[in-house]
Amino acid sequence: MEMNKDELLLILRGKLAKYRLMPYAELSQRVGNQQPETDSQGDPNGQNFYQTEVEVVRDDAHSGNLRVIGMIDNGKGLSGTYDLIISPDGTLLAEGGNVRGCSAGVVKTALSLFLLRALPFERFAFPRWQALAGISLIGLLVGLDPALRAGTPEMPGMPGMPGMPLALALVSMLLSVWVAFLIIHAVLRWWLRRGARWDGQGDLFNLMAASWLVSNVLGAVLVAVGVPYLLTLPLWLYAVWVGANALSGAIPKASLGYCIGGIALSLLPAMLATGLIGAAIFLLFAPGAMAQ
Repeated sequence: MEMNKDELLLILRGKLAKYRLMPYAELSQRVGNQQPETDSQGDPNGQNFYQTEVEVVRDDAHSGNLRVIGMIDNGKGLSGTYDLIISPDGTLLAEGGNVRGCSAGVVKTALSLFLLRALPFERFAFPRWQALAGISLIGLLVGLDPALRAGTPEMPGMPGMPGMPLALALVSMLLSVWVAFLIIHAVLRWWLRRGARWDGQGDLFNLMAASWLVSNVLGAVLVAVGVPYLLTLPLWLYAVWVGANALSGAIPKASLGYCIGGIALSLLPAMLATGLIGAAIFLLFAPGAMAQ
């Protein structure tokens, strides 16, 4: 299990222990060193990796107080600092610090996932509004599909459907994408907790939003500019791989194949729900359909 914030903070405080006992004159000699004291432990790809850096600077230009600054980073989204302020007579005036998640934002995180990089749950601690905006953007872009506004021709025994106004297309696709997202989220949350693979800790909502963003935006844009659906099929299939890889990266007990199975399973009720939404819009938009 990866080290948590409290464990990393404890390690960092330990790194500064010798600086608490160091004479002021010795600390002063370290001010301005171009090579801060650095250390790293463990395999960068392992769960217990961390790296630290410690430097001494002047706290201000007049008091003579020195500030010892310690920094720690586990390379998986957690980093922090811890400072000591020491007076010229060697008194420890203040100390404190914290370790927190380093949120890279949904866009940078989404790009990493699109490149099939495994990320821990800590990397999905970006603000919720970014996830909401990302899914909404996908829905609006899907609504720009020219086929929605072109309508469908009449066929024997079946009435045609006139093209939708742009506003209706945007709203209906925004609704459909959100319904699909929430259904898939609910199914995956259940699927991943089976067999104690996942304890439910971590932001699955943000993870899904980030894994959807790049592939779905690219696919929707290509369709919006007239690229045939068939040519975008590899991208949509790759989106499933991206999503499964993101899940297995954050949840080590869930294999890639198991995550692909979960996504495939969740797509069934999602497609059914969006189909029902499409049918409802058809009946509302073409009231003469049933009569024919």
